[in-house]
Amino acid sequence: METVQQQLEEKNNLVRRADELVKQAEDPQQVKQIRQLLGRRHEAIELYIRAGEWDQAIEVCQGNLKTFEKLGDTHGQAQTWGNLGVVYDRKGEWDRAVEMYQRSLETFERLGDAHGQAQTCGNLGSVYADKGEWDRALKMYQRSLETFERLGDAHGQAQTWGNLGSVYADKGEWDRVLEMYRRSLETFERLGDIRGQAQTWGNLGNVYLRKGELDRAPEMYRRSLEIFEQLGDAMSLAQTWGNLGSVYLQRGEWGRALEMYQRSLEIKERFGDLRGQARTWANLGSVYSRKGEWDRALEMYQRSLEAFEHLGDAHGLAQMWLNLGNMFLQKGEWDRAIEVYQRSLKIFERLGDALGLAQTWGNLGSVYLRRGKWDGAVESYRQSLEAFTAIGLTREINKIHPVLADAAYHLGRQYIHQGRWYDGLQLLEESLTIRRKGDDLNALADVIRQIGVTRHLMGDIEQARIRYRDALRLYERTGNRHGIAACKAGLGRLAIQTGMLDRATHELEQAEKLYTELGETQRINELKDVLGLAAHIQERQAA
Repeated sequence: METVQQQLEEKNNLVRRADELVKQAEDPQQVKQIRQLLGRRHEAIELYIRAGEWDQAIEVCQGNLKTFEKLGDTHGQAQTWGNLGVVYDRKGEWDRAVEMYQRSLETFERLGDAHGQAQTCGNLGSVYADKGEWDRALKMYQRSLETFERLGDAHGQAQTWGNLGSVYADKGEWDRVLEMYRRSLETFERLGDIRGQAQTWGNLGNVYLRKGELDRAPEMYRRSLEIFEQLGDAMSLAQTWGNLGSVYLQRGEWGRALEMYQRSLEIKERFGDLRGQARTWANLGSVYSRKGEWDRALEMYQRSLEAFEHLGDAHGLAQMWLNLGNMFLQKGEWDRAIEVYQRSLKIFERLGDALGLAQTWGNLGSVYLRRGKWDGAVESYRQSLEAFTAIGLTREINKIHPVLADAAYHLGRQYIHQGRWYDGLQLLEESLTIRRKGDDLNALADVIRQIGVTRHLMGDIEQARIRYRDALRLYERTGNRHGIAACKAGLGRLAIQTGMLDRATHELEQAEKLYTELGETQRINELKDVLGLAAHIQERQAA
């Protein structure tokens, strides 16, 4: 950390020297010196970003803008707008980042600088990807790619294929992901760009990690590590050690996960990368949380929170509240989980982070589902589903569907028991629509049968009979004897109401036999009463 401070002081001296020259700039030699010092000021911006010193980074950028304006250097202004975009992007202020990049892009367009336009479109794509606005991200990356192709810039193309691959990975479109990374890797190999190759191997590792292919991911990361070690690129090594830690975390190999995260953390501490440290503390918290070492997990999460607060990183804070909520969910501390998820939601809403909102609403739904608060679960899952649908994240939509269907089913039954038949029926129909898209036949049959029960209560005999029979066919396919018995009992009761007593006795006796085999004493006694009622009616009719 001391080394970083010394570097920052050196850059500050250069910044002050550039400011002095600007005030007295007259002849071409002084202008040349200023331009050289401005290049060094860019290094200062990078250091400030790494250290999370956003105000200083912004101050230097604004100083550069004034200098370029005085020099009449429009191109320098465009680059500096882009630098400001980077600062706001890293800070998590995405709307400001977009504003800065747009200014940069407009200036490059006026200058006819195609390369500057391609780079800036790529930066805009990265912001939209961070926000979970996949379509806008793809549009910007495609625009960037087309420009690089027109310029014959193979390196720019390779980088952009990698960016496109990352968006397709977020969307879960794995075939397209692998195609993009294959193109990127082949181009970097042709160019002899080993750093680009290392980055792409790391990206492939991320793909396999997200797909759950935990044997293939380490192979990719190790290829990446070999190159970064050869290059002496410590920060990239730190990132890759962290990725390996995530593999071991998912495997449940806690010791190895901790080892990898600690290696990553040591490098980030040495280079004063506070944002990187915050993320690694969060990862360490996740390991301890999975191990059930709650106090150590809370300590790591607290460190991460404090770092993100110091950095003014709203997105990092929202993610940390989300992590804390997950820990409280795992511990069964429902009220605390809800409290911190709500904090996370407020920040994600302010940032316009659709993906963060979708994930947090889904986790809130899980809390309410486990507590049996079906109304809260339904509302939360609906919000999550709406957000994931807007993003177009099919993989996550498929995860939300069954839990939303389950919550809607239970809330529907609750309403029906309260006498709110129409409200309950509407929720059951919502559950049915979702269940029809899945392959869980028993869950589908349960919903259909419950709709039959509701129609029966409402006096809609014909619709009740149709639903009972539909459910019965599904239960017979799956061999679900509880379901078969319940449907036959329902059909028997319907038959009594319609005066079909022989049919009623047949259905009820079959249901009674199944419940006897299953040892369902309460159900048997209920059916004996119903059978007795059917027999009594038959006796009266015979008399």
